[in-house]
Amino acid sequence: MGVRFDMISGVFVSVTTVLSVYMKGKMEAEYLIITLQIVIELMAMLSITVRLYAEVQQMMTSSQRMFEYTELESEDALEKAGDKQLEKEQWPNNGKIDFTNVSMKYREELEPAVKGLNVSVQPGMKVGIVGRTGSGKSSIL
Repeated sequence: MGVRFDMISGVFVSVTTVLSVYMKGKMEAEYLIITLQIVIELMAMLSITVRLYAEVQQMMTSSQRMFEYTELESEDALEKAGDKQLEKEQWPNNGKIDFTNVSMKYREELEPAVKGLNVSVQPGMKVGIVGRTGSGKSSIL
């Protein structure tokens, strides 16, 4: 928007300059110079005003977002009472994960994103899940 206003300002100043040259013999030079000076300053002020307006609007949007963040519900505590008990029991004991013929969909009306998945992850294994967008990687996780 700033570039557009600068271009419009340039056209306006150019038109005023051409008219001033055309009016050279019909008006006093002092009036033409003052006219050009006022037009140039007016266009500069317009450009500055638009940029300041955009900056104020951006700051107000940021303030609004910060205010909305203060109204969000607090998250649960990172540690819960049951976590200590699980630590004492050294849970999980073996950490094995088995998927046998697993199918998953994002919604009832959609086709399954994961069909017939059979995976056995042994304790201590590192597993990477690779696939296209929407193939169910996050759902498997």
